[in-house]
Amino acid sequence: IAGSRNDSAAEDAQRRQLRQVMQFAELPHVLFAARYAESVGWKTEAFSAWRILATDNGARPDALRGQLRNLPPTATAVDGLEITAQLLALQPEDPSIRLSNAFFALLAGQNIESAAALAEEFLSAEPDSIDIRRVAALGRLRQGQPAAALKIFPDDNNTEPRWQALHVALLRANNQKAAAEKLLPTIDQSTLTPEEKDLLR
Repeated sequence: IAGSRNDSAAEDAQRRQLRQVMQFAELPHVLFAARYAESVGWKTEAFSAWRILATDNGARPDALRGQLRNLPPTATAVDGLEITAQLLALQPEDPSIRLSNAFFALLAGQNIESAAALAEEFLSAEPDSIDIRRVAALGRLRQGQPAAALKIFPDDNNTEPRWQALHVALLRANNQKAAAEKLLPTIDQSTLTPEEKDLLR
């Protein structure tokens, strides 16, 4: 209600209260808060709720995935890497988790060779997968192959800030500065992690 009235001070106060209350709420109530916060784009609150839910063994896999979907701007690529490592310990053969783990490794600049190789392996198996092409493009960029990276990057007008930031980095690395500068102002940088912001520098 506060948000609909553009009362940002009241909205911030309610969000703080929500985060405090969740620390002592029963898990079904925390789950409701997690789903609601995620549905309205409150990443910090959703992340906090999913983190609480991850303490329950039965809910842990879904809760860890919820954390990944709602990484707040204060999170780092290493945070994402740690969450995907926990998921891999539970579901080591899940391809989406393995791809996410490779993405965060590449973003953090860790294990670049093996992470890029995994992305390329996935790309060979599913060359039309947009998600795989994005991660593989980041892998090629990290390995100093900007032309090859841009070649596979899907130009699908995706408006998710993280992929727009990668697109800008690829354009700049390929000396397409005008196109990069045109795209840059359209990116909501407030939602980017520090490493994603580094792609824009």
